[in-house]
Amino acid sequence: MVAFGRDEAVYMIAAGPKGETVAEAVRSKAALGIETHALKYMHGDWLWWNDDALGLRLVSPALFAAGKLAALSPEQSGLNKALAGIVGSQKNGLDGTRFGYTLAELGALIENGIDVICNPSPGGQYWALRSGHNTSQRVAVQSDAYTRLTNYLARSLEGTLGQYVGSVINDTLFGNIRASILGFLSALLSQGILGENGGRLPYAVVCDSTNNPLQRVATGYVQADVQVQYQGINEKFIINLQGGASVSVSTASGSV
Repeated sequence: MVAFGRDEAVYMIAAGPKGETVAEAVRSKAALGIETHALKYMHGDWLWWNDDALGLRLVSPALFAAGKLAALSPEQSGLNKALAGIVGSQKNGLDGTRFGYTLAELGALIENGIDVICNPSPGGQYWALRSGHNTSQRVAVQSDAYTRLTNYLARSLEGTLGQYVGSVINDTLFGNIRASILGFLSALLSQGILGENGGRLPYAVVCDSTNNPLQRVATGYVQADVQVQYQGINEKFIINLQGGASVSVSTASGSV
């Protein structure tokens, strides 16, 4: 699955066996040596789903994770997105309001690159993914959003820019390639898939004689260097509270 995901730019989602404990999940992932942005590992806490024809069925959490991610735009993480149709889990039983995981258990899973679906979620009493991570241990690339947006950009650019293969290499070609890439990225910005930070554009494109020297052009190569800054995901929300009768509060005039 890892090799396929890397080669084909597909986000692969796996799950542990039914009834997998937290300790078993951590040991299994470590033994397999899985640590990559290309694969998401779901803890084997299978979910109860009420099938209209067959009644209650145990379903792999990988299916719910894949379905939710497929419904989201590529810059989004699966973290804290409500999942419909779940009536219980092996850990919670059929009581969706009972908290089946301790904070220590959730911490052990998330720290080891394992995601889990449980209830409640940070936003309330609903089922959702609790980390939104792939199996990488590198903070910069461990989000669902990194894998999904990187794959989306790579496949989109590959499909769009193939039209220029076979063209004569000159300044006109460089300009057309750059215009196509900038147009595509500008559209992503207007859709909210990319976002400005401090008023600066989150992308840059170089395709001219500076990165395409004559010696290389003569061998049939053309290169476009593209930089794209992704939007971060709010995973760790810190609220600093100072309370007490002795607390001195400064407020602006007229504020409530």
